[in-house]
Amino acid sequence: MEFSFEPLLKSKTRRQTRICSTLQKGLVNSQETTRLPAEVWFEIAELLTREYAIATARKAWLTRRSFDCCIDTSANVWARFVSIDGVHYVANLTNTPVPGRGYNQIFHADKPPPTDILYILEDHLGIRQIWFACAETPVSWVKYKNTS
Repeated sequence: MEFSFEPLLKSKTRRQTRICSTLQKGLVNSQETTRLPAEVWFEIAELLTREYAIATARKAWLTRRSFDCCIDTSANVWARFVSIDGVHYVANLTNTPVPGRGYNQIFHADKPPPTDILYILEDHLGIRQIWFACAETPVSWVKYKNTS
């Protein structure tokens, strides 16, 4: 979770709002919590935003696996995603997915054109998007929708 740049204040505020919103929805929709008005849960969520962010980051850190890997673009590529503060990040890439582990196919090797460029969108917490492209095709805006 160590990052190489400091995010903008606007990004920090947006992240804090997203964390609070995710926690609020979880508290209101939880069947395990005492029945309280949504407004009360919103107040509680605002007080617990920092702790919730820490717990989410800790869980992601403890379940991480760091290893070197090679991806063969002549074969299909699969990704497993993890959600941190309501944002999906790439947790793992592979050519051979493990069944039942939540992998999504992000690259189809049999679809033209051939791939020779890999674009990676990352922020201070990790890789958010991956896009496979061809050098002959100009890219003005990379758009990839996570299906997880």
